[in-house]
Parts: sequence; structure tokens; C-alpha cells
Amino acid sequence: MSSGVSSSRDDLRVAAELALTSHEDAALADALIRLSIATSHAGLPSEATVLAQLGRAAVVRGGGDLSLEADAAEAYCISVVAGADLAAARTACLEARDRVVAVGIPEDVRLPEIRTQLGMLAYREGRFDEALAAFEANVATYQRMFGDGVSGIDTMRDNIGWTLVELGRAREAIPILEGVVARQTWGDAWNALAMAHRALGELPAARDAHQRGAEVAAQRGHHGSRFEALVGVAEVEILLAHAPEATRALDAAAELTEAGGPAERARFHLARARLAQADAKKARAALDAAAAAIAESKEIAGPVPRLRKEIDAVRAATIPAAGITGTCRDSSCSPSPSP
Repeated sequence: MSSGVSSSRDDLRVAAELALTSHEDAALADALIRLSIATSHAGLPSEATVLAQLGRAAVVRGGGDLSLEADAAEAYCISVVAGADLAAARTACLEARDRVVAVGIPEDVRLPEIRTQLGMLAYREGRFDEALAAFEANVATYQRMFGDGVSGIDTMRDNIGWTLVELGRAREAIPILEGVVARQTWGDAWNALAMAHRALGELPAARDAHQRGAEVAAQRGHHGSRFEALVGVAEVEILLAHAPEATRALDAAAELTEAGGPAERARFHLARARLAQADAKKARAALDAAAAAIAESKEIAGPVPRLRKEIDAVRAATIPAAGITGTCRDSSCSPSPSP
């Protein structure tokens, strides 16, 4: 977590406490809503959801200001997008969009953030064309509002890069992402560039980009991006048959395992399994851990189903290769059902 985010959250907590003490419901609602958004950006979605709900309750208690209701709906949308219940998140974000439109707030002021959240949901659900359209629309909006130099444009271009890779258009993604990393030092953008190179079979370039992403994320205290980068380094080193290098990357990632979501943790354990394929016992333990991580996710498309298939494929390749035969006595040997 960056110090700037922490200071902002501390200030907002003080503002909420002062408003509560003075019985100023509108001020309390505003502070809670802004604190919810800051908490979402700090990577704490469950806490952010509670704050958004408290903010909405304060709005109601204060008489139901329509603009504050729209603010609360937007904060709730942002908080639940990071969770596992994608259907609930989509409902929340569509409600937020409708409230913003109903209040008459100009589209350029508020809808880009909600459009971003809907784009992220579409991405997680595997509707990559819809996600790409949302991100590209936001680039156009930001350019119209602020010109081409605002940081929000590069955030959207980063998202566009990830989405193009998923659409099989990695070659298009590379110049976009190279532009982003030239202007901004985001570990996540480096990871997106690495995945584009990897999709094209350019493994040394992919490894180098992941390594740079790990360095940048460490410098900025972005543990989630660093975890993703280290796992990416390990995956590429395994493909290059560099076992010692892969082991070092996974050992470094192990200290950050909780920083990743279910899909990221599953990738970590899957890489462990691939690295240990000659040792059936270690490989099976890693595969079971990968399956347990992925079971936490309710996503029906995108990376999650692919990870399930990869887990099954590695399990099928590993167990026979080690000479293990017979029927498994528990469900962990059975392939996960594909959606």
C-alpha cells in the first residue's frame, strides 16, 4: 500500500469521526463514501463494501440526497467488483450507472469510472470484446476531457493491452503497452507486456518484462503486482528449462502468496507442480493447493476455467509419468468439471 493512499484513508477516517460526533449526516455520508473508494483502491474490497453500505445508510438517515445516493451506489459498485460474486457486482454497477444518469451528472464526470468497473467485470467473465469497447470508450472520454497526458488514459491503455492479449491480438498490444511503461512505472503494465510477449512465444522478452515488473512493484510497495510478476518469471523460466531460476522466483513469491487472488494463487501452485513434475508426491500436493485456490472463485470465464484445465492436464501428465496407477480414493484426483 502506498503512503499516499494510507494518508488519504487516515484523513477520511478523521473526517468521518468528526461528522459522526457532530451528527452531520451528509458530511458523514460523504466521508464514508470517499473512504470506501480509497479502501477499494487500497485492495481491501470487503472493508470497502461495508463502508459503502454505511455511507448509503447515512444518506438515507440524512433525508436521501440524490447526488449522495449516486455517490454511494458508485462506491458500492467499485467495492464489489473485486469480489467473487460477479452477478451481484454487475447489478450494483448498473444501478450506479442508472442513478448517475437520473441525477443528471454529466457523463464525462462520473460514468467513466463506472464504465471501467463494468469493463473489468466483462473481462473477468470472458466477454473480452465488451471489455475492450468499454476501455476504448474511456480513452476517448479522457482525451476529450483532459488531452492525452492524464494518467487515467494509461490505466485504460494497460487494460486494453491485457484485453487484446486475451483476444489473441498480442502483436497489437505490444506497442500500446510499451508506450505505457515508457511513461509510467507500473508493475502491472510490465506484467501485461510480458504476457503479450509470452503469447507470441518471445520468452526471453517475457521474462525480462516480468523481472522489470517485479522490481518496479517492489519499489512502489505493490505486493499484488510483484507476486504476479514473480510467478510470471517462474512460469517462463520453467518453459526455458531453467529450474534453479524458477525455484528462486517461486521462493520469493511464496512470501507474498496472500497478496494474490484465487487465480493468482492457483497459478503459483500450478507453477510449483510443473517444477516438481518428476516428484509425484510434491506435484500432487501443489496441484491440490492450486485446485483449492481456484475453488474460491465463482468466475465462469476468463483465466479461471483455463486454469482448471491446466491443473487437470498437469495432473494427468504427472501422475502416469511417475508410475502411479489405480483408482484415487478422494475427489482431488478427479478432473474439475469445466463450465
